[in-house]
Amino acid sequence: MPRMTPAEAGARLRAMHEGAPHGEQRAHLILFGIMYPDVVNVLAAAAIVRESGIGDSYGQEVNYGRTLAVYVTLRTAR
Repeated sequence: MPRMTPAEAGARLRAMHEGAPHGEQRAHLILFGIMYPDVVNVLAAAAIVRESGIGDSYGQEVNYGRTLAVYVTLRTAR
């Protein structure tokens, strides 16, 4: 399991959100949950989103990704 502090997880989530192409920010929040489901389980999506500073309402998207992680295999972007 990747070990991250809430601040590290929040910074990584913020970087993914800010680096996403326009219109794909929500998908990148879900992708964070897919990539780091163990971190989300330990730290809680709400705490990670709060640390990220992107807005408290996005915790649900991170949780969607955490839930989907068992069904998804990551691949490189096109």
